[in-house]
Amino acid sequence: VGIGIILAIIEWWVFFCHISFWGTIKWLDVLLITTIAGCLISLMGALQMWKLKKTGFYIYVIGEIVPVIIAVALLLGSETAFSGFQIVSGAIIAILFVVLYGLNFKHLR
Repeated sequence: VGIGIILAIIEWWVFFCHISFWGTIKWLDVLLITTIAGCLISLMGALQMWKLKKTGFYIYVIGEIVPVIIAVALLLGSETAFSGFQIVSGAIIAILFVVLYGLNFKHLR
């Protein structure tokens, strides 16, 4: 329940940021699909980790890191300064949660 709420908040924030600035509007559909797919993949991984399965961690990492890489690839040349903030803040949040879950990797089977 907790991870689902966190993912929903992050998804809403990303959606709000993307529609707020015209520099990212041209990539809005790709970024939204990537964000939603990343959230679903991360949720699947979190559910697997809930069952104490190590494969869930790897699934979670893919769901967190791939959308950030795609956002970097699409928004790197964007004309708005806010795109840089989006990329950095998204990467920080993703890395933070991957590290926090990674600290408990030893408890997974």
